[in-house]
Amino acid sequence: MKAKYTNRNPNTKIENLNFLEINGLKKVLQEIDVSVLELQKYVYLCTHLLKQLLVL
Repeated sequence: MKAKYTNRNPNTKIENLNFLEINGLKKVLQEIDVSVLELQKYVYLCTHLLKQLLVL
């Protein structure tokens, strides 16, 4: 699910960002997405292991 950018301050314009800044922000957001996916895998693994321990 992708977040939609909303401009909360009407006095600022998103057009002021240059392409390098936008590309940099995209890279950071992609890294965050990858990190979140990795965390989700670890959380799933931990909960799966905990469920198996509770069965013992």
